[in-house]
Amino acid sequence: MKKLYTNNHANITTCDDFEIKFKDYLNYIKCSNHVLFNSLINELDFKIEDVEAFKTEFNSFFEPWLKQGFNYNLKFDMENIGSFITTKTMDERFSELFANYNFYKKISSATEEFYIYDITMDEEIKYKKIIRDKPLK
Repeated sequence: MKKLYTNNHANITTCDDFEIKFKDYLNYIKCSNHVLFNSLINELDFKIEDVEAFKTEFNSFFEPWLKQGFNYNLKFDMENIGSFITTKTMDERFSELFANYNFYKKISSATEEFYIYDITMDEEIKYKKIIRDKPLK
């Protein structure tokens, strides 16, 4: 599946193979937040209602995931994670690491709104509609 996420409908990030690059995160929320899990794996467009709670939830996955999977032992912040990622080699898990980091950056920059769209089908048409119509209500 292919997802698009943004907090302002201008700085947009797309992710091909979302279910592969975010498999660990999807497994993490499968039990803890079944509603979000179902929203992410289905072809739904939705707005995260509580951005701060979403940040906290994603960080509670991301920080231990970095430590366990990549031996990350620096202070958990954007600058340290960014410099840590630039030192990683392009191994088979790099795309997953980079996807999670980009998601973390986008979530961290959100203040009041965060949107996730499924663009698996009719990507070009849907992308133009998202830009034209702006936020979900």
